[in-house]
Amino acid sequence: MKKVVLPFILTGLLIGSPSLEAAVSKWRAVKCSISRFHKKFNCTEEEKAVGKKWLIGASITAALVALAAVVAGGVKLAEVRAEKQRFKQIVPQPTQQIVALPTQPIKQPIKQPSKRRIMINKLQDQLNRGESPSPTDMMEGIITAYQSFPRTLYPQLLNTIKEKNIDSSDLILGLQGAITMGVPEEMANPIIEDLKKLQTPEQKRRMEQRAPLEQAALKQGTHVQISDAKIKKELKLNSNKDFFKWYEVIGYKSPPAAKNEAIKVFRRLSGKYHPDKVFGNPEKKEFYNKVVSTITEAKALMTVMTE
Repeated sequence: MKKVVLPFILTGLLIGSPSLEAAVSKWRAVKCSISRFHKKFNCTEEEKAVGKKWLIGASITAALVALAAVVAGGVKLAEVRAEKQRFKQIVPQPTQQIVALPTQPIKQPIKQPSKRRIMINKLQDQLNRGESPSPTDMMEGIITAYQSFPRTLYPQLLNTIKEKNIDSSDLILGLQGAITMGVPEEMANPIIEDLKKLQTPEQKRRMEQRAPLEQAALKQGTHVQISDAKIKKELKLNSNKDFFKWYEVIGYKSPPAAKNEAIKVFRRLSGKYHPDKVFGNPEKKEFYNKVVSTITEAKALMTVMTE
């Protein structure tokens, strides 16, 4: 607005300047019209009067011109606004529209059952249909159910065995043999106890008759049988087991890395329990003979199994 009005004010001042009398200089009259320049330019009273008269006329003229400019500018601004509004009506502005997407339920990924669950369910289906799964599948299924699903599939499997009156003797004997082969007792024994609760008296009787033969057949050629509790205690063996692997007899939980290492242990034990060390004690000499016989059997088994 200042840039528009200032030229009009200057124009008004120039328009008002012709009213000065010819006897007085135009620029001197302008200077003398300002009071602080009176003494500097030695203005006379006539010059002061003329300058004052000119200043009043020029101010009125400039005010009128400025007023006219403001009015003209307002009219022009109103025209510009009207033109802008008309343009908006002619050319519609794009409006942002929110498109509602079709709402579909989010499909949750279907969790696939694990291989262990599938295997146990297949075993249970076979039992429900009256089929007889293989002893290996039966043992693997019930051990897996006990380990992975102790509160769901394991009780269901036991209930199926009970409802179908399935003889679990083979399964119990298989688990007992698995303990001697290295399956942890803390896992197998609870399963064996649960299965024994499901047996009928007749099934228990038949299983007790079969147990010695089954164990002997299972252990033949792979384990050393030790039934004497004193020998087990002397060799620091598990008192709840009667069959041991050759390396368990000499105090190892797994086969030694080198065969020579095992041979040295066998020699040391044979020398430790040599009967000549207890020459004056027949009872202890007999016991040492049994220990040495056990150690010799374990050494022979090692020789066969490591060749």
